[in-house]
Amino acid sequence: NVAPSVTLTGPTTADEGETKGYSYTVSDPGADTFGPVSVTCGTGGILSNSGFNSATGVGSFDCTFPDGPVAPSITVTVADDEGGIGSDSVTVIVSNVAPTLGAITPDPMDPVVAVETPVNFEASFTDPAGTLDEDYICKFDWNGDDTVDEEVLTAYGVFN
Repeated sequence: NVAPSVTLTGPTTADEGETKGYSYTVSDPGADTFGPVSVTCGTGGILSNSGFNSATGVGSFDCTFPDGPVAPSITVTVADDEGGIGSDSVTVIVSNVAPTLGAITPDPMDPVVAVETPVNFEASFTDPAGTLDEDYICKFDWNGDDTVDEEVLTAYGVFN
């Protein structure tokens, strides 16, 4: 028995949180049929829309990528009915993308400000990877002089 041959094609770069499409073809020199197909999007990747037509040997799937920077290996493995196994892999370079800052609002909404009286502000943000599993730093320039006047560290998605 000769193992099936797998050819995987698709993008080799992505941004964190981005979904990319992949396709593959499977061929076998014998008259074998194809059994189980295993598709992985690498560590932290999310597989969706996976489909394989065993009659034509053509399949496709989507991968949504985790928080970058990472380099997961996308792999397709196929077995034929005589126990032969073939696979192909693609390494994807996943870039980190800056969080997106939401509206900055005072708390309370209509503060009465006296000289040197503290005023609280709240700002929300999102990360393209969809997770808030790392530390974030918010830098404030209260004077408009391009100098950071204050830094706040959070891992919860809201700066206070």
